[in-house]
Amino acid sequence: MTDTVQPDPSEVFLTRQGRRSLAARARVLQDEVIPRLAALSGTDERDDATTAQHESATAQLARIRHTLAHARPTESLPDDPLVVELGETVTIRPDGAAPEQYVIVDPNEALVSGGRQVSARSPLGHALLGRRVGDEVDVPAPGGHYRCTIESATRTTPGSHTP
Repeated sequence: MTDTVQPDPSEVFLTRQGRRSLAARARVLQDEVIPRLAALSGTDERDDATTAQHESATAQLARIRHTLAHARPTESLPDDPLVVELGETVTIRPDGAAPEQYVIVDPNEALVSGGRQVSARSPLGHALLGRRVGDEVDVPAPGGHYRCTIESATRTTPGSHTP
């Protein structure tokens, strides 16, 4: 590991795409999911599963609203172009394979963004954060460890496309 300062794990940092994805999920919950489940409350279709789904959706909406209200932009983090940091697009080359690109994101963002985003707390994200371009990294995976080389780390900027 390098001496690079990593963000406080208690803070939430979101890319602009992650903020948009969370806001979109909040709108769907607020405008579609929760009203549909609430409408079932006075019908014979309401059961324990529906009640649990309503409570879960309401709790998820509260968590997303809290995250959006308190999250800081990844662009506010210091940027070292030679070190893998939160919010960056990282190109890796697993041993004997073609290069792959991922964006290292906060776990809150990884849940809704889809695509090639990797949670900073996942085995791959954890193995890459703080490492330098050119480093070989050992990544624990469910099927066993694998090695990869970090080829590049680029700050994901507003308007840039994620892999």
